[in-house]
Parts: sequence; C-alpha cells; structure tokens
Amino acid sequence: MQVIGLTHRPTGFNGRRWYFVSANGERAETLFLVGRFFRTRREAGLTYRSQSKGELDRALDRRRKLQVQLEGTGARGPARGRRRKQAEEKLAEIQRLLAAFESGLVLQDQNRRAQARERRRSSLERLDAARAAMAQRKDVQSEWVITTFGTLVDGLKAATASPDTSPIPPRSASSDPGPQVNIGILQRLGFVQTGKMLGDQLGWSEAWVPEPGRRLFFIIDLRDRRRPCAVLLVCDPGRQAHQMFALKRNQRPLWASGILLYLPTHRASEHRSLLLRGPVFLFDVTCGYRKLKLGEW
Repeated sequence: MQVIGLTHRPTGFNGRRWYFVSANGERAETLFLVGRFFRTRREAGLTYRSQSKGELDRALDRRRKLQVQLEGTGARGPARGRRRKQAEEKLAEIQRLLAAFESGLVLQDQNRRAQARERRRSSLERLDAARAAMAQRKDVQSEWVITTFGTLVDGLKAATASPDTSPIPPRSASSDPGPQVNIGILQRLGFVQTGKMLGDQLGWSEAWVPEPGRRLFFIIDLRDRRRPCAVLLVCDPGRQAHQMFALKRNQRPLWASGILLYLPTHRASEHRSLLLRGPVFLFDVTCGYRKLKLGEW
C-alpha cells in the first residue's frame, strides 16, 4: 500500500486545483507507475519526448506542422495571407536543411563504401603478395614439413624436446619491419584450421634471407584446442633453431579481433606479427599502428 498526500491551490472564480504531493514535497498532477510504486516524473527520472529528440526529428516535426498549417484540417482551414507566406518561407528553409542533411548522408555512405572497397583491395594485394613471397625459393612440399618436424612439435608440447637456448629478445621496434610473419595472413592462406597441424616453407627471396643455405619453415598446430601453438624453424647447414609460440583468440571488439601469438613463458606480450632478425623471430611492436606493407604476411 502507498499513501500519497494531496494539496490544492486557489484558482479563479473561487475554484481549487488539486495536486499529488510526493515524499520530498514535490507537487504533481500526474503520477507514473515505476516498479511497484507511483512516482512523479522527476522522482522516476522520466523526460518528455521532446527532450529526447535530435535535430533531424525536430526538423521533421516542424515540417509536418507547417504542412498541416498550409493544408488545413477538418477543424481549421488552411492559413491565408501573411500567415501563409510566413509558413511557406519556413517550410522552404526546412526543406533546404533536410536536403542538405540527406545529401550528407549519401556522401557519407559513398565514402564508407569506397573505404570498404579500398580495404578489401589492399587486403587482397597483401594476400597475393604473401602467397607470391612464400613460393619464390620454395623447394619442399608442405607434407614434407609436417612429416619432418611433426615429431619436434609434439616433443615441444610434451616438454620432451628442449627449447632453443639462443637468447630471444621479446620485441623489436625497428623503423624498417622487413620480412614478417602475420598470423592473420597465415589464417587467410588456410594454415590455421581447428583440429589440424599444417605447415609449409617460407620461401622468401634472397633479399630477405641472404644467408646461403638457410631455409625457414613454420608449423601451426591446432589439434589440441587447449594448447594451440606455432613453431618456426630456422635451418642452417649443420644447425637447426626453433621457436615455439602459443596461440590465443583475441576477445576484444570486432575491429581488433583475431588470433594472437605469445611466448608461453611471457604471456604479457601478445602480438600478431613476428619479424625475422638474423636467426630468430621477434615480436613486432610497431604492427599495431603501422600500415601493413605488401611484403607483410
């Protein structure tokens, strides 16, 4: 039960106007049921419809009222004389504002579509460049990579194979990114598939890998959903170095979503790209804000 007080004030001709009285002493003619109690508009935090309108809605309402004023209603005829001229002038001004707003929307939509087409074109160019760079000096098939290094990947995951003891700096912020491995590009090339272990050779050109006899390989292992990983190998004559990176799916908003690489021993560093620096791959800290180049993949 809710008890609401009443009060009144005098009006003309010895009349009275009655009001509800809220708990804080506010007078109101109308109460609103909010939850299980009746409250005034201010207590309930309600606003008038006109307070929530934007500029476009206000212009449309003004146009509708002016059109009614010019055409008339069943209770009142159309405006005449000076009132009609003023209404026509205001209506013409509102029409110009609405036309400018509509043209702005059209231009905005055209720009958005053009940017989407440009992003798609640039993305396809990067994908084609990555596919071409991968096959420049490729001399083995992907099946050979899995057959040869699959046991090493299993050993690294089971901790039966010792990791590479070479010092691996966690990051690189060089102004020239050079050859890169981007996990997102590898995914688009079809090497990141749930339940499979896939890999291939990085057949980069001699400009990117000038060391004679050096060959690069990668393996993406997603057979175990709880322990996905990527292994990159640098094979020189008489020496083989490998690096293992764990994988995780980024849970950020859509524009930043995707798969990230991180070191199992240092999860704080999570990146999408790796840079080849000598015999090791380093995290690319500039990838987050640098525009992707054609050579990146």
